[in-house]
Amino acid sequence: ENAMKIIRTEHLDQQQLKDLQALETACRLHDHTSLTFPTEDGGLFFLLYDEETLLSAFSAFFNEFETCSCSAFTLPSHRGRGHFSLLLEELLKESGECDLLFLADDSCPDTKKTLDALEAEFLNREHMMELRLPAPQSGSESHSVEFSPALSTDSGDKRYVISENSRPVGSFHLIFQNDTVYFYDFEIHEKLRNQGIGGRAAAALIGELNRMAKTEPEYFPFSRVMLQVSGDNGPALQLYRKLGFEFTETLAYYLY
Repeated sequence: ENAMKIIRTEHLDQQQLKDLQALETACRLHDHTSLTFPTEDGGLFFLLYDEETLLSAFSAFFNEFETCSCSAFTLPSHRGRGHFSLLLEELLKESGECDLLFLADDSCPDTKKTLDALEAEFLNREHMMELRLPAPQSGSESHSVEFSPALSTDSGDKRYVISENSRPVGSFHLIFQNDTVYFYDFEIHEKLRNQGIGGRAAAALIGELNRMAKTEPEYFPFSRVMLQVSGDNGPALQLYRKLGFEFTETLAYYLY
């Protein structure tokens, strides 16, 4: 036990990132899940090492609503030894009154056992969905839908306003990163909902991405669109399925 040490950091170095990748891979292979450990800036990380070996890792991202989004991974061969509890205790020293929101794949028995032991409360499920590009065109393209600014593959997060017949009807965000277009915060103005506008806008967006993938392949190295949708949002799930999106993973949110 003496060789064990806990590292608390807000900035992961190259070696720690490499160790986290090895831990993530071991967990994914053992648990048959596809969860990733979040390593982006803005997080607080607790890493439990036994000499050179990373045994357990915990990430925490504090949000504005007095909640803290958490993920934790423990090496399969070292589970059931209190490593997770040790790191959780470290976080609890700093999290104050914050509710902890655990993002987990509860189809994994070890994960479910841990969440049950914590008496964490199940909140909801989120589905990750993916559409490969260029996609077989679903539905009809709508020439009355326009996006402002015009779609551009510049890196970074960009908000686009949706107009139909020249009146603003909603908005969405896109991030173009590596081989993926991330689509999120898709919203139609409340008083215009349930009129099919969302469907026409989403179909027009996929149509435009398809056009870029086919006609400008040298400027468009993106092979898929990814989005996340709540398990209790039936209309959105139906719309994305109709457009050709498929489920890639389902995550559960638990409150502690």
